[in-house]
Amino acid sequence: MKKLLILIFTIIIVLPLGVYAEGEKKEANKEPVNVYIFHGETCPHCQETFEWFESIEEEYGDYFNLVTYEVWNDAENSELMDRIANFNGDNPTGVPYIIVGKYSYENGFGPDSIIDQSTGKTDGDQMIERILETYESDNRYDVMEAYNNRPDYSIIVGIVSIIVIAGIVVMAIITRRNRED
Repeated sequence: MKKLLILIFTIIIVLPLGVYAEGEKKEANKEPVNVYIFHGETCPHCQETFEWFESIEEEYGDYFNLVTYEVWNDAENSELMDRIANFNGDNPTGVPYIIVGKYSYENGFGPDSIIDQSTGKTDGDQMIERILETYESDNRYDVMEAYNNRPDYSIIVGIVSIIVIAGIVVMAIITRRNRED
């Protein structure tokens, strides 16, 4: 009987502490979502985008980090935008080019532009939803992490190239010997 009481007491005291610690740990691991913005220094649409992000920062600022790349005056950033867009399967025709999680805005962003007539939902509403969805995801996708961690196929291509060239040389030698015989 004494062992049963000790077991029940232990379960009552320890179990809630374990559940609390797990919940606390899970919340502590939530990092803000990176929102990547490729922009032009004097682009009015880009300025409008930055102003909009400033306007939501007080309410939603804990959920996102802005990571910006100026592409009109910086060739490296422009090349990075092209590589990231290609990697992401996008074809931006201008700026701002914005990526949040698995979503991208490749042909501009108008925070007040209505994208759903039936609900009155705007680009801005959708952006907030995408930031929060990505933030809450247990399987968070970050395009820069994915790009930087992509497999390097150059070694495989190099090895295959050497094998093909060696095969061609061997075939040429065999063919030459067969002709001499």
